[in-house]
Amino acid sequence: VSKVTPPVLPGVPVPIEPNNAVANQLPVVTPSKKKSTIPPPIAFTDVPPDYWGKRFIDTLSSRNIIRGFPDYSFRPNQPVNRAEYAAILQQAFDKEIGKTSIQFQDVPAKYWATPAIDQAISTGFLKGYPDKTFKPDQRIPRVQVLVALVSGLNLKEPASPEKLLSIYKDAKDIPQYAIGKVAAATANGLVVNYPDASLFEPNKEATRAEVAAMIHQGLVRMGRLQPIASPNIVRPPK
Repeated sequence: VSKVTPPVLPGVPVPIEPNNAVANQLPVVTPSKKKSTIPPPIAFTDVPPDYWGKRFIDTLSSRNIIRGFPDYSFRPNQPVNRAEYAAILQQAFDKEIGKTSIQFQDVPAKYWATPAIDQAISTGFLKGYPDKTFKPDQRIPRVQVLVALVSGLNLKEPASPEKLLSIYKDAKDIPQYAIGKVAAATANGLVVNYPDASLFEPNKEATRAEVAAMIHQGLVRMGRLQPIASPNIVRPPK
């Protein structure tokens, strides 16, 4: 009997068998469940053993929070757009959706990411634009990835954000609206910078590997994942 291949949604990585069927049944492990059985991560063809983001990617892929492509690639350096980021947030945090729903002019009711976008908006992770658009195909910069995480996780902004942000060589490039949120992300260990931990690059388009790393850190902050050691995780000064 031939197996029917499901359609590939535009821009959406496809789950890879056989791990996906098992992963769908598993919740994100909590530190208390030390003996939980987690399926092995997918051996992506383009994520070598010494790749800086491999441990972040492996942890999330084994839990089906992020997915690869049909050719067994992960494409770690590929930029992420706002719709894709909403879909990753939905997989990672699965927070109870609120009652508020905004009809965006550029997000059709049957658009592949509409449920994820609705959830990201109602749970406070993402916002639309004043002209009632969401801009789903717009590539998301690193600063917006972190502003979304801090907003959705309701993290408190530090009292002296500029002082905390002085650890970044390019702190002056952080947009004014995001200073408090980026300081909160830094204080809570959400910021992951590669190759130089002291270079923030706020306006650089976020890659799939960078998004995976920061989502991982958000789940660590929530106590849903165990911390991992990485020189690229920014440690705030004590």
